[in-house]
Amino acid sequence: MGKTKKTVRSAALLILCAILITAVTGCWMTDKGWWWQADSEDLVWGRIIEMQQGEHHGGGFLGKYLPAGEFGYMREAFLQGGFEGEWQPYTHQSGLQGTFYGVVNLGLKTVVSSTMVRWAALRFGNSVLCITAMLLMSGWIRKKVGLAAAVAGFSCVFLMSYSLRSLPNLYWVTWTLAVPFVVSTAVCEWISREQKHLFAGAALIGAATLLRSLCGFEFISSVMIAAELPVFLEFLCAEKQRRFFWLRGALLVAIFQMAAFGLSFGLWVVQDFLYLQDWTLVKADVLATIAKRTGAFAEWMPADEAYAVSLQEPRLEILRWYFSEAVYAKVFSVAGLMLLAVLSYAPLQLCERILKKKTAKTAQMGRWLIFALASTVGPASWFLLASGHSSIHRAINEIMWLFPTLPLLLAAIAGNVTALVSVLRKDEL
Repeated sequence: MGKTKKTVRSAALLILCAILITAVTGCWMTDKGWWWQADSEDLVWGRIIEMQQGEHHGGGFLGKYLPAGEFGYMREAFLQGGFEGEWQPYTHQSGLQGTFYGVVNLGLKTVVSSTMVRWAALRFGNSVLCITAMLLMSGWIRKKVGLAAAVAGFSCVFLMSYSLRSLPNLYWVTWTLAVPFVVSTAVCEWISREQKHLFAGAALIGAATLLRSLCGFEFISSVMIAAELPVFLEFLCAEKQRRFFWLRGALLVAIFQMAAFGLSFGLWVVQDFLYLQDWTLVKADVLATIAKRTGAFAEWMPADEAYAVSLQEPRLEILRWYFSEAVYAKVFSVAGLMLLAVLSYAPLQLCERILKKKTAKTAQMGRWLIFALASTVGPASWFLLASGHSSIHRAINEIMWLFPTLPLLLAAIAGNVTALVSVLRKDEL
């Protein structure tokens, strides 16, 4: 009972902190946040309006009402109370976020008549969920590397390009990008403590990946690799006789994540059929969606020059751009932070050689450095696999560094500096 009360208090404090950070930063109502990706968010507002008006157009997709207006016109229609027109669905994903917030809006509507208040509640709540996920990530970093590393990692929320302005967006629901990694950290701690539950833990991680997949297939390779990272860290830290245990865990996580992706893909196809009522049209719609993002099934490419041009850009050039763009404090690129992480670790190794004594902290930070550098594989996989999407949506794809590459790299740098100070003070001798 005492442990349960402590957990409840910790959860309440965490959410309170997230609410306070959201309120203080005002991220849910800034001018930049108001207009950032307003066209994409219109798809969610369209679904919310559809549910609010009691209309059913089949499939449960996101969508808009026609005639279309300027970006943000569906949001304005929600604030005005509704919209009359032809329904145009967005059939490229299941759109769970639209249905979820549509249900929340209907619940709020029973007690709050003001559309402005409901708009604020939805955007504020969405921001709180993302801040909560980042706080959980930072809390895990603190356990593994220390307080300074956790603070450095969390600073991304304030100092990374597009971070605060993206938090309230109801289409991108960025918190769902962080959930599989955060769940994986908790699951790995549970498994490590109990020394069992690999199957159940992998199933929980798969469920988190399913949640994200139902909110969009964008970035899915990055999300799935991120969920494997805590397992990889456990493997790095394990004794030799326990490493096979964690290899099995990594395999199970991969299997459950692939199953989650397959299930979400199947549900999407079923939704498409419920709307189109023709398997030939469903095939064309699904393959065209894949073609314009990845270049696969080129014969199904939509007749839009923008998609063709986006796929002509060399994949390695797209990769170079994302690694070299200044995304942290508008000064540091991911490649630059990778270099700083390596350089900040070098003095620890040098001290060991000078003092002729190995320290546990240096070994720990060495494993963390490998772990942090490996985290870049997730975003890189999406930049390469979905080069068309990455070429067009550069303001969106930068956000992938938040979950969790940048926090881990910054934690490595701060952790290395802290460890060096500790060694120089002879705390480790």
